[in-house]
Amino acid sequence: MLTPEEMARIEADERRKHAEELYRLAIRQKLNQPADRPKSERPSSGPSFANYLTGIGVLALVTVIVLLAVNFFGSSGGSNTGSPAGLGIERALGIASGQIFIPAGANTNYRFTVTPEMHQAVLSGSFSASGGTGNDILAIVATEGEATNWMNGHQAMVIWQTPGRETTGNFNVHLGPGTYCLVFGNKFSAFTGKQVSVTATLSYRTIPGF
Repeated sequence: MLTPEEMARIEADERRKHAEELYRLAIRQKLNQPADRPKSERPSSGPSFANYLTGIGVLALVTVIVLLAVNFFGSSGGSNTGSPAGLGIERALGIASGQIFIPAGANTNYRFTVTPEMHQAVLSGSFSASGGTGNDILAIVATEGEATNWMNGHQAMVIWQTPGRETTGNFNVHLGPGTYCLVFGNKFSAFTGKQVSVTATLSYRTIPGF
């Protein structure tokens, strides 16, 4: 049975062969056109309808070749993190990784930016907390301004949050362009600090030339 890598390689090869066949067809069609006649022999009524159709056909073939090439390079380039296939190169940016200590009554904040060139951006990851009687922590994802409100105990509109204090959790948040914060909060604890193991990655696609 073929592995996913072998299947992807075979698919990429077939796409490349298909694009090459279309390009060869366009070249053959162009070479088979009759040579230009002297000006004295050319009809004065303008280009024929057949030539018009030929031009449309060549343009259509070139368009198909370009689309196939873009799809080929977009699906074969970049890291493969399992997101849906699409145009562009898939990339990943590490936001947080490892163990952190959050003192009692404090927060830890990871700030990051999604630019307009980052398409289909998704922040994903997991966390695990220990310490105190509940081994728990609060977590949110919000814009920078709303995260500041939340960390200072004010009302805030968040994009994602834990239902309450949790020991472990996962997140998968789709984001548009903007500046955001991933926050872990221990402000509810008056005496005990918490150890939190966290991993967070921002996955997105970039389109070459744009």
